[in-house]
Amino acid sequence: MEQLLHISTRRQTSMLDEIVQVCSAAFEAENEERCSDAVALFAAAMPKAALATLRSTSAASACAMLASMLRHQNDECRQAAILSASRELDLLHLLRSVVKGLGGNDPARRWQAATSALQAVRYAAATRVETLERLRAAGGLMLVIDAWKSGGHTADISQECCLLALLLASHHAKTTAASGAVECSLSTWNRFCQDPCRGQLLQGVAEVVLLCLPYLSEIPPVLPRLAAESLRALTTSGPEIGRASCRERV
Repeated sequence: MEQLLHISTRRQTSMLDEIVQVCSAAFEAENEERCSDAVALFAAAMPKAALATLRSTSAASACAMLASMLRHQNDECRQAAILSASRELDLLHLLRSVVKGLGGNDPARRWQAATSALQAVRYAAATRVETLERLRAAGGLMLVIDAWKSGGHTADISQECCLLALLLASHHAKTTAASGAVECSLSTWNRFCQDPCRGQLLQGVAEVVLLCLPYLSEIPPVLPRLAAESLRALTTSGPEIGRASCRERV
């Protein structure tokens, strides 16, 4: 039985490697139909992958390629890929995969795979109202919060989870306030509040907290301090110095 599982996993990883090649060829060809078909191929394969396959390098590469397709520099290709993702991707499965350790045990590979998958979910959910509503109704917000809790020490994960939380929070602030989004936002804010390179992230977590504020039993005691430290970090560094240090970090 163990040997059969090993063979099955090997076949699945091989299939994901082929999908990476298909996506790469479509990306390079800048053909919108091929880009759309490549995303659909990814969408069909991922839900069939076993846990061991999801934690493989092949799965991480496939997710990275998917994210690249959804950010394609060609407008027609990008729009075709995103539309295909919004129709074909199982967004709940992608979120569950992130929570289960998509990409494996290597920290850098795992968090990069998670970032790619979360980006794909965000692009797909933001494109069609019905896709977003299905994700919200199926409990997508709680999976986002779980991903945020496990990867919140990583700025890119926090960024994507924050943006997804804001997307899902529209007209549902009370539910968002009870989900743990505020706690995650405050934790992220506290971690990165003195980093002038994280202005967009800090703005996002501040928006989550402010959106949920009317539904909290009290104003978080740390809120004034975090706001003050964030402003101090941004004003002390100055826009030019902040941008330069961010470029050096990249």
